[in-house]
Amino acid sequence: MNVLAIIQGALGDGVMALWGLQAVVEHTGCSLTLFCAPGLGALAKELGLAQAAFPVQSPEIASLYGPAPSPWVREQIQARDRVLVFSFSQDLFSAVQSLSNKAYSVPPRPQPGERVHVLDRMVERLQKAGLVDPKAGTSYSHRLHAFDLYARTKRPADAPVLLHPGSGSSRKNWPLKSFGNLFDALKEKGISGKLVLGPDDHGLERGLEAWTSNPEVLRPQSLLEFKDLLTASRAYAGNDSGATHVAAMLGMPTAALFGPSDPVRWRPVGPRVQVFRGECESAPCFETKEKNCRDGKCLDSIAPGEILAFLELAP
Repeated sequence: MNVLAIIQGALGDGVMALWGLQAVVEHTGCSLTLFCAPGLGALAKELGLAQAAFPVQSPEIASLYGPAPSPWVREQIQARDRVLVFSFSQDLFSAVQSLSNKAYSVPPRPQPGERVHVLDRMVERLQKAGLVDPKAGTSYSHRLHAFDLYARTKRPADAPVLLHPGSGSSRKNWPLKSFGNLFDALKEKGISGKLVLGPDDHGLERGLEAWTSNPEVLRPQSLLEFKDLLTASRAYAGNDSGATHVAAMLGMPTAALFGPSDPVRWRPVGPRVQVFRGECESAPCFETKEKNCRDGKCLDSIAPGEILAFLELAP
């Protein structure tokens, strides 16, 4: 069986889609082609999940939004036994449906406020398409080691802990000062810490001037470079972000810091994940409200000592 998956959305959405597709490959033994973000496609091929990947932003694939899809994209879709569209775009799905009677829509996430894990809902939809074993339920616990590069990679005894203080929204960021306190606490324990910043994290660098320490800052230029930094490290701590989802997927001991976003919906999937969320009486509001609560307790009350205790246990 040949399956094509079209994946839209942010990095976290894409990582969840890869978990869903892993279940498809496990059940069907299919050959998988992706239309997705270049970094995600490169990672999927590196992990052996996909055999081919093409940039979803390319003119040929973007022609699906126009009156006449390109001959190349038409051929790609019609050559597949199943086409999975991980997107909320009805226009995109309709275009694919016009070219294939084996197209299935897989919404990237449940509706806001619906407290169901993103991957559970994806697996339900893939089961209805006959691509995932219906007897397995929506549980993915037996698949958690599918991409466990951490267990397969040797690292030096002094391997660092990576700290990523950014995310796709400043609303989800643990205070930079708290990351600095965690960095200092690691240093006191004799554990090396390094900061990793992505292309959208430039605004955070100015805040580092207030730190008592001068951390080494790593700036990976691609998702594969970030993957290499992760697997050479001891553990990882970061906000609810695409980078944190990647770290968890690769098997890293991952401290995932949640505040206004809902870990019931977005807990990173992986074999060594610990979620931290501060004490807060309010329900998670990131997807249902435009602003965080004034007191910010859901993030600000996360204690660096809690995270340190988890990171210290990483082998």
